[in-house]
Amino acid sequence: MSALSALGVDNLLVELDSFEVPIMDGSSAPFIFLVQSAGIEEQEATKGLLSLKILSE
Repeated sequence: MSALSALGVDNLLVELDSFEVPIMDGSSAPFIFLVQSAGIEEQEATKGLLSLKILSE
């Protein structure tokens, strides 16, 4: 998630063939490399925003 945030990616479909994502060396560098290698495309659609209100008791 930190790699996606650093790259400004906010809409992504991720498919896994395992139960969890490998942590590799613990940094986001391998994920940044892989996402940049796959390519990032700008979308024409407007960005939808979600606002959450947390209620405390």
